[in-house]
Amino acid sequence: MLRKTFIWAAKLIISCVILLILYQYIPFTKFSRLLGRVSREQLLAACFAFLLGQIILTFRLKVLTDKHRLSLGITKLLDINFTAQFYKLFIPGGTITSILVRSYKLKQASNKLDSVVSIILFDRLISTFGVFIGGAIFWSFHQEWLPKNIWGAFLAILIAMGGLYFCTAIITGIFQFFIHLSVGGTISTKIHLWTNALIKFKELSITDALIIFTLTLLSHLLGVLVFVLLASSLNIPLNFISMGWIRAAVMTSTMLPVTFAGLGVRDGSMVYLLGLYGVSGHEALAMSFLIFIVTVFIGAVIGGIWELLSMLKKDL
Repeated sequence: MLRKTFIWAAKLIISCVILLILYQYIPFTKFSRLLGRVSREQLLAACFAFLLGQIILTFRLKVLTDKHRLSLGITKLLDINFTAQFYKLFIPGGTITSILVRSYKLKQASNKLDSVVSIILFDRLISTFGVFIGGAIFWSFHQEWLPKNIWGAFLAILIAMGGLYFCTAIITGIFQFFIHLSVGGTISTKIHLWTNALIKFKELSITDALIIFTLTLLSHLLGVLVFVLLASSLNIPLNFISMGWIRAAVMTSTMLPVTFAGLGVRDGSMVYLLGLYGVSGHEALAMSFLIFIVTVFIGAVIGGIWELLSMLKKDL
């Protein structure tokens, strides 16, 4: 318990230090005034797009749970996803905390540990690959080496699907090789779990794979739309393509579990990346703040309310 408290405090301190450094160079008055002029309609639209993206991700999780014959409804899976976001915000560990909470909740609902581990790890792999591949595709269009037409988009999607399958096949083979080497209990067990999760991907039917890919694609497009709407609410003139790769870069940077809820790292990344397009520091910082509110805080609040209602229901 003491160790977890220390980690949480250390992350919070790092976040505060980074933010303080940023505010040394960015006038806080300009930042606050800009937030006061935010377009309420576009902010609400961004919130709606975020929630719609979460629902789509929940349907993706439903496809995976059905594959493992777990009888869980959409409402229960939404509960699990949002509750994980709540604990992820306040408990040290970030993404690891989210994985553990979702695993615990699914285990409670299904009592099938092997299936739960495979579902959660595979879902995490899809999300991570989606960020990397999506960011690479947007960057490719941004760099203008792919044709900007429907055939270029089709080619990019085929490359993404092929790359995803190729990467999972290669990683599966590597993991299985290490298992045969008998590399010690703990490491071997973890590799075995990851391998099982990847093997499940290869067992999916073409229909299931296409559904999962489509839902993943839609969720990422909605995620980019959230960024575009928030930028537009601040009158930051950046297009969908540019926001696509910027979002991927920012999400990748916040995967590093070094700050509290990505604060500081997200802000510094936004200031640097938007600065490449001539966006001022206070505008970038304002957008980073809105991203935190819409994509982190709102989900955590919903999850907290859902968890509280579940606890009260148990006590009745």
